[in-house]
Amino acid sequence: MRVDANVSRAGRRGLTRLAVVVVALGAGCCAPKEEYAAFALAGTKYTAAVGELLDAAGAAQVESTSWALVADNADKEPPQLTVEHYRKKAEADRKRLELVLRLQEHARLLGRYFALLGQLAASDAPEETSKALEEVAVRLTTVEKQIQVPEVSAGLGRLAVDAGIHGALRRELESRQTVIRRELELQAVLLGHLQEQIEHAQQLRREIEESEVIIKPWQEKQPMSSPERWVARRTRLYTGATTAAMLGEARQASREMKEAFEALIAGKLTLARINAVIVQLDRLAEAAARLR
Repeated sequence: MRVDANVSRAGRRGLTRLAVVVVALGAGCCAPKEEYAAFALAGTKYTAAVGELLDAAGAAQVESTSWALVADNADKEPPQLTVEHYRKKAEADRKRLELVLRLQEHARLLGRYFALLGQLAASDAPEETSKALEEVAVRLTTVEKQIQVPEVSAGLGRLAVDAGIHGALRRELESRQTVIRRELELQAVLLGHLQEQIEHAQQLRREIEESEVIIKPWQEKQPMSSPERWVARRTRLYTGATTAAMLGEARQASREMKEAFEALIAGKLTLARINAVIVQLDRLAEAAARLR
């Protein structure tokens, strides 16, 4: 009987050790919630910064066209001063603003996806969150088709999901990682295209504004009515931050979000890295707000 008791005690100790190992493994089976929460916050910041900047880009486009129309009027050339000419300029504005609105919706959906991903990482009942993630992903691809952009998924091979990630979160990352990485790359490509267009438009605006409100008043025989205002406008024209330059920074931020997402999938994203991205996005949002 003593031998049986010793065996029983040894068996219980073995089961206890096994239970400790299982608990330890269970504690490490989920992705670090802090990293996912921080990444979700970065997604919200990204949406806000890009949205603010795209508002400024839309305003810059309309302002540039308006200065071009002012120049047309100043030239007093009847062939240009037609309703058809005006409507052609207005149609160009409308198409550019439509692209801006699509990009804003696309950025907003990406922010929503990342917020839901953070919820999924912390959820004990993931079914509802998984369904919401699927709806957002479907909407993202719909918006992509409406924008009608070239294929950007080249080089986006499937990444191995970190072995410590299990359950619904792992299924989500395995099934939709390529889609979300492509959408982030798409943001960068579109922001780059918009940057080039707005840069050209702003250069044209600066040239016309300089001619109309800087050079002409300076050449008049009569003294300037408000030298201080003239100096302020000339200073702003030459030293002000440009929307095009900010779009370049937004493009870079999109690429950094994509890299951070890939690190998140692989279990390599650190809080220090994602917090640095958040700081950058905050600065971008502040700079974009000053453009308006």
